[in-house]
Amino acid sequence: MKKIFFILSVFLFASGIFAQERRIALVIGNASYTYGPDLRNPVNDANLMAKTLRDLGFKVTLITNANLKEMQKEAINFTDEIKNYDVALFYYAGHGIQVNGVNYLIPIDAKLDNELSVRYEAFDISDINYAFSLNTGKMNIMILDACRDNPFRSWQRGGNRGFTAIKNQAAGTIIAFATREGETASDGSGNNGLYTQMLVKEMKKSQNINSVFKNTRIAVLNASNNKQCPQEWDMTTGDFYFVKGNNNNFDPDPVPVQQYGTIKLISQYNGKFYIDGVYKRDISDGYTYEFNNISAGVRVLQIRTTSGSELWRKKIMVTAGQTTTIKAEKTIQHGTLQLYSKNISGNIIIDGIQRDYVSSGKTVNISQLTTGTHTVKIESSGQTVWQTSFSISAGSTKYLTAQASQHNDNNNAPETVFVQGGTFQMGSNDGWGNEKPIHRVIVSDFYISKYEVTNDEYIKFLN
Repeated sequence: MKKIFFILSVFLFASGIFAQERRIALVIGNASYTYGPDLRNPVNDANLMAKTLRDLGFKVTLITNANLKEMQKEAINFTDEIKNYDVALFYYAGHGIQVNGVNYLIPIDAKLDNELSVRYEAFDISDINYAFSLNTGKMNIMILDACRDNPFRSWQRGGNRGFTAIKNQAAGTIIAFATREGETASDGSGNNGLYTQMLVKEMKKSQNINSVFKNTRIAVLNASNNKQCPQEWDMTTGDFYFVKGNNNNFDPDPVPVQQYGTIKLISQYNGKFYIDGVYKRDISDGYTYEFNNISAGVRVLQIRTTSGSELWRKKIMVTAGQTTTIKAEKTIQHGTLQLYSKNISGNIIIDGIQRDYVSSGKTVNISQLTTGTHTVKIESSGQTVWQTSFSISAGSTKYLTAQASQHNDNNNAPETVFVQGGTFQMGSNDGWGNEKPIHRVIVSDFYISKYEVTNDEYIKFLN
């Protein structure tokens, strides 16, 4: 009998929280950005919010590190579904920006070079507000923990501006910002942003939604020494409780599960290893190292020399409870040779290996040349008709012109070598006559005899 009473009590308690309303939520957390600075906690925040909402009876769609198409797709699905639910909640954590009075959420693939590109690369939050306007007579909740430090302040007027109040707010909607309009919020130094961390604690208490946000504001103000003040715009037409009735059996503030993972590093470097700028240990080429209890989220790995010069850098995502394996591999740097042949046709030989064929008057590009010094020559009928050495640096293009000697038309012609042209300073301010002043001289590419010119060769030249 006691067992039946216990089961019935649990059922009635759960019914008091969930049964009267159908609840749905779309939760998005973006942290790892392709063209902008990464954030520490939005993915953790989104996971925490999704779990909390599921515990509170919401049907939750969770997406993290989403591109624009993924965000648009889930927003369309959310808009289509909410008409079948009594409560609809939209939550976003990540980079956000306001341009010309419009608030945008930043997908991880957005490339925002200027204000115009925002319209096409970012997600307009008014689309969610429009969906709420169609969901009349219901409870609609929008929570934006997106007023993080503005990553595009270099071109956006107003520096670190946060969001602006949403225009034409739908009736029956409450909109909550992590901080005041026009300001930026803390991403947090722990596993979660300050605002979301405080908000979920209040959501688990039996109190009206207005009290949820008011008490969250108080907690954030206290924790930030009054530097961050959450703000809401309330157009609701009724009461709403995340938890209803006596919730003594519902733990409002459970001990948070720490989000930690492991990094396994396979190194090809000798140096000092850092995670998020914090030194961990010296490492050696050919060894594998494990680093435990690493906070989940985007982490920046570095290997530096003892003098502090960076040898290697990599951004990775650490997943809670999992091991992320990464190889610190030495990359071979390459450059390109662009060779123009003025009057030679033949095989291009670089460091003894045939790489291509060039015709007179044509240009050939040879890529994937390792950095350093190389010897290039052109061979025709098994004979070297032109040769030179050159140096190339990583990511650069070396331009060379191949030109045969004008007197290389018989076997008795002098053997020449190619000299690449350049510039130099000539003269002296202290000299005499035409030595003054010091002046810049430009010399074109030319060929010079490899050996001393004989009388016979000079006579042939004159003829």
